[in-house]
Amino acid sequence: MVKELDQHKVPPFCLDAAHYSQPLAPFCLRFGSGPNTVGNMTTLANAADLPQSMLIDYVRVYKKTDEKATPILTTDGIAQMCIDTLNPAASEKILWAPYYPGVTYEWSAPWFDLFPVSTTIPQLPGRMLVRAKPGIIPNQFYPVYLKATFPDTLNEFDTLMVYLPGSPPPLPQLNFAFAQIDTLCYFEIRKPAFSSLSRAEYSTNGGAAWVPARLVQTTDGPFFCFDTVRPETSLTKAWREWNGCGVSPEIRATITTPVPTTGCRWPAGLNENNENLGVDASQGISVSPCPVVDKLTVDLGSSTDATTQNIRLEIFDLAGKRIVSVSLAHGINTLNLSVIKPGMFFIRIIGNKGVLFYKKWIKQ
Repeated sequence: MVKELDQHKVPPFCLDAAHYSQPLAPFCLRFGSGPNTVGNMTTLANAADLPQSMLIDYVRVYKKTDEKATPILTTDGIAQMCIDTLNPAASEKILWAPYYPGVTYEWSAPWFDLFPVSTTIPQLPGRMLVRAKPGIIPNQFYPVYLKATFPDTLNEFDTLMVYLPGSPPPLPQLNFAFAQIDTLCYFEIRKPAFSSLSRAEYSTNGGAAWVPARLVQTTDGPFFCFDTVRPETSLTKAWREWNGCGVSPEIRATITTPVPTTGCRWPAGLNENNENLGVDASQGISVSPCPVVDKLTVDLGSSTDATTQNIRLEIFDLAGKRIVSVSLAHGINTLNLSVIKPGMFFIRIIGNKGVLFYKKWIKQ
């Protein structure tokens, strides 16, 4: 082992529980085995196959060269802290870094007071309570530093810039822009993501439901991105922005996308006349019904890709998160979508040659 752990000692931050006292954190390994891992090739477990044992020669832990081992992190993922100018000491936040046995952590911050986290449950030594000092000025960034010294005398340094808003964001600006999606005729709506903001949301139903915008880093800077829209299309959106103090007033804007760029291509299953087309004539793929309740039928038909290549169907929510990815067989496939929440999403069918079908769909 690179570092030998004493199995008979429990560090002060571990719960005094027999089922979790050994081995020492953070190297707690869990292994699960299915029926076919012990020679049983059926899909059902057989009690006669157990117990079994697994012998481990060694565990080797690596750190990626382009990532820090002890970065400064926040408990909520937001490097912001709302400042109360009348009582700055009431403004506080918990910061932490991954814990490793034998590593020494040295925190410093000229504009904050730092305290070890104190709760009824002992905490990891890499957790600190950060509290603003009197006289600090709101609406600015302030640094927190961490020096981590490893047993082999390796030192690692990290800095986290914490923004201290004094109030929720003001009314958002109407500075929406459009970006063409690859070589498609479709556009993505973008809005500059200022560093003073933590997140943004949009609504397509007058504010009854809000969807988080995606934060994307581009060569032109960070942007909040949302929706894939056809050219020359008008749509009305509600928009609001957040920081560490709360949410801004909402704005409502009617946005019209530009004309299609010269030489752009339409996604498979869609064309310039009808985006609700359910069949892609060039590929012979049919997807139905729309809207879907539980069962979605995908007929690959006579698509040459379906007979010679691996075909997958993927479903993405409006935030761009992939929520379904399944392989498709040649012919007719029936998928159970009962676990997907009602709303709009995107269906994409891809093969080895690229996208075969792409379309916005509705789930009831």
